Amino acid sequence: MNHNAMSMTSFAESDVAALLRIAGEVNEIAPTADVHARRTHILQRLLALIGGCWAVCSEIDRSYLNDNGWAVPQSITCAGQLTSYQQDIIGRYVTGKLGEVDPSIPPLLKRRGPVVTVRRVDVVDRSWYRSDHFNLVRRPIGFGESLYGLLTTPDGRRLKLSLHREMNDAPFTERHLRLLHVFNENLASLYVAPAPTATAAQWPARPQLHTDALPGRLRPVLQRLLAGDGEKQAAIKLGLSPHTVHEYTKILYRTLGVNSRGELLARFVDAAAV
Repeated sequence: MNHNAMSMTSFAESDVAALLRIAGEVNEIAPTADVHARRTHILQRLLALIGGCWAVCSEIDRSYLNDNGWAVPQSITCAGQLTSYQQDIIGRYVTGKLGEVDPSIPPLLKRRGPVVTVRRVDVVDRSWYRSDHFNLVRRPIGFGESLYGLLTTPDGRRLKLSLHREMNDAPFTERHLRLLHVFNENLASLYVAPAPTATAAQWPARPQLHTDALPGRLRPVLQRLLAGDGEKQAAIKLGLSPHTVHEYTKILYRTLGVNSRGELLARFVDAAAV
């Protein structure tokens, strides 16, 4: 599977609903809120959705790697329940002070594209368990598998995300990888708080949902789709036939200029953020 070309097409309806809920929650945070507050909420909700004990979002300069292959972070946001001992070890690790780089990171940083998502098993084999990183950093704090992501925000910031599980937890699955990838692919704008004085020259133009001009019969269908319902669920809740909802959905896509649930999700987020 090409993880750099994923879309919301055929994505599980429950997962679509979960991503929409996260988007709605983050958009309720005031646009002037500290960017770390937005990122912390995203990380907390992704941990709850995907599973894990700790997550980190670091803003990096991809062009600069030190001698150990470490991309020095410009800012770091973390989420999860950690002991003071774990916090001390991780704090020194994420700032490069331990000097033991996760073997998964260099191949991750070499990958190109606006969104990259990999599991540890996608880039490093079982030799990872013999690395100094695993034995000097992960084993002492009880961390096992990881899920990594790279993305570029609309204002050009490069972010590295990682979600981590405890040593004996089950590994991350393809579904977990898809969830993180589709979230980052469609919702990168959530990681940054728009400045109140931002101008069109500073921010790329955002497409908006012009729902006022929609025929009244289409609006309830749009609301159900944005709530995460599938066409069959929407039909039951609205008292319509599945065929009618399917036809209304095609009209909505055509009217709003989208081709998939993923594009509709992106439009919804952009419109809500304006």
